[in-house]
Amino acid sequence: MGELRATREPLPSEREIARLHFGYVAGRSSLGAIKKLPSGRVRAWYVINGVRHTAGHTFPNKAQADEWLKDEWNRRRSGTWTDRRGRTTLRQFVDEVWWPTKVDLSLRTRELYEGLLKNWIYTEVKRPARPSLLLGDTPVMQITEDEIEQWYLACKGRNHAVACAKAYRLLSEIMIFADEKRAVIRNPVHIRGAGAENAPEREALTVDELVALSDAIEARYRAMILLATFGAMRWSESLALQRRDIYLDRKMVTLRRVIVEPDKGEKFVGPLKARDEKATRRVDLPDELVPVLEDHLKQFVGLQPTPGSSRTLTRGY
Repeated sequence: MGELRATREPLPSEREIARLHFGYVAGRSSLGAIKKLPSGRVRAWYVINGVRHTAGHTFPNKAQADEWLKDEWNRRRSGTWTDRRGRTTLRQFVDEVWWPTKVDLSLRTRELYEGLLKNWIYTEVKRPARPSLLLGDTPVMQITEDEIEQWYLACKGRNHAVACAKAYRLLSEIMIFADEKRAVIRNPVHIRGAGAENAPEREALTVDELVALSDAIEARYRAMILLATFGAMRWSESLALQRRDIYLDRKMVTLRRVIVEPDKGEKFVGPLKARDEKATRRVDLPDELVPVLEDHLKQFVGLQPTPGSSRTLTRGY
């Protein structure tokens, strides 16, 4: 018989140890998974027993993401690791996870969301014989259907149906995202019809009233009122029209930009659509409006467009 020799099993690599502790290893990191986002920041995560765990925020670079994964691994090995998902508040989840994904929002939409969060979703809801409810300070995983219903009833009690519906839709979007990220066990936001806007219909001007208004206003703005009305144009689109957008021979207007009026700061010219700077929309003109625009161009702007000119219809420059 040959001499028996003792053999030594090779030590597991750092990646194999991480797989034993975390149950999942992916991407270029040896301890978990990382992904570079369109914003340039980096998201890191690992999976334990089929459940994804994230930092709750993104990192500026891969090195910091790797460092976080290594810290998590060390806590797991030393027995000091805890599941932090149950401690992340709704406000933290929104600031650290949801907001960073909203890179293509227009300024006005971003301001709208910020206002809805501050003035509606995060506001205090008083409850008889119980502590007040603050959704923003409640761990997102612990928010219940009863608390959502209490918050919604408090919103309805403020007698501002449109804002309440907008706030509910935004909260629903956030919680759907939280469900996708496994930050909640089950999405608690599903009140039927709560996101529907039932605003009272506004009374429209009659044709006679519209003509009277256009005759009474300063002559420079008469064409804009008629164009906005019969061309179904928004106020911000009408204000941003330039001479080169008007095609009298083809009886049409091409919308390319809008005037943006932020809550803070000066007005500025922005693209027609925030997500597509080259977006345009064609507006066909009724025959009756062509001579009105032709007369306006003669008086205030010029019949022929000047190459490279950005003269507006209302100010003539």
